[in-house]
Amino acid sequence: MSPDFNYNSMRSKKARLTVKISPIIRNMLKLIEISFFVIGIIMIVASEPIGWLLIGVAFIPLMILWWWNGELHRLEPIASSNKIEDLLASNILGRLKPQPTSEEIAKIAASVSGGRFLLMRFGIGAQTLESLATLTQNSPENIWQTSIELKNLLDTKTISGGVIALAIIKNYPDHERLLAQFNLESDDLKYGVRWHDHIFSLINKQKEPKKTGGIARDWSFGFTPILDRFGRTITPSNTMSGDLEQHHDLVEKMVEQFSSDGRKNIALIGPDGTGKTTVVNAFAEKIADGNNKISSKLQFHQVVLLDASALISAAPGRGELEGLINTILVEAYSAKNIIICLDNAQLFFEEGVGSVDLSNVLLPIIEAGNLRMILTIDEHRFLQISARNPSLANSLNRLQVKPANYEETLAVMQDKLLYFEHQYKVVYMFQA
Repeated sequence: MSPDFNYNSMRSKKARLTVKISPIIRNMLKLIEISFFVIGIIMIVASEPIGWLLIGVAFIPLMILWWWNGELHRLEPIASSNKIEDLLASNILGRLKPQPTSEEIAKIAASVSGGRFLLMRFGIGAQTLESLATLTQNSPENIWQTSIELKNLLDTKTISGGVIALAIIKNYPDHERLLAQFNLESDDLKYGVRWHDHIFSLINKQKEPKKTGGIARDWSFGFTPILDRFGRTITPSNTMSGDLEQHHDLVEKMVEQFSSDGRKNIALIGPDGTGKTTVVNAFAEKIADGNNKISSKLQFHQVVLLDASALISAAPGRGELEGLINTILVEAYSAKNIIICLDNAQLFFEEGVGSVDLSNVLLPIIEAGNLRMILTIDEHRFLQISARNPSLANSLNRLQVKPANYEETLAVMQDKLLYFEHQYKVVYMFQA
């Protein structure tokens, strides 16, 4: 490992250039590019040869912007190296002086996203970090050395501001007692670094281009006026929630089942609040993205959600409801690209307030297995329905949706936290 910082390395120079090309500079480059290009076109139309020169000059800022968007914006670390300048995040590396002091390193770490996130979420404060950086144990060499060790321990892509902040705290001999004043432990801060990196991975995932089939995706399929009226097409989500491992496995099983030649139905069974609808959303997002390698039988199909309570309230009598359901399912089958999702499907298989037993309509369709269907059913109600109608239970391909454990619940809450903070204009600390 090399804790000595090389200010003149090629990656250091690129990082400094990245920092210098600020949003204002980028906007100026865009303005220059457009201005020279437009003026050049006007000059060419006016038969002025200098117009070609102006268009050529317009490509200079364009190439700089391409370079920034391509390589510079996310300057990749050199994973095979153990040199600090090859592993530092570019937003830190580009701000370092030739021989930075410990206090300067701490200030830079606290000013970038990773450091701000860690200090704000855990309530430590930038001044506390800068005070710790003045200790003899926190020489620049020791900070770099500990940062490299933590980077390897946490398996992070780069040495971010959070990793450096954690290194400065860890180098303090009595750091456990210090953290206890904030109701924290060292493992909490390590979790905070991973949390920050996870959020950034979700942001980058949302920025990735998706192949959704284009505007002509559905032109070759059927017309569904009644289905469009009562159904809601599940579109790819723009949220940044991370997939739970259990949900990922369920989605893979759903893709496999619908791609096979067996009965094309899935029953997601579990208690309320276990994420049955979330699994359906994840499945709809997967089959809508052409980047995912799935069967052509399933790719670009639309999942249309039918809410049982809404359908029951729309049709006043049993006969009208049976006719409405039959019309909707016929339209879905004729369209060839529709997967019907019956949410709260137990309401269609039992008699009671707000529910109607339509087994005589739905059971033959489910048993035939020609129409792709997803049913979300409450676990307790499914057991009751199965006892009354064993043939229905035997016709369904059942997948159990189990409640999330503590770690999974915490992960979901943290993924949603940014939305709550933006909506309510508050900041939640880790200790909360």
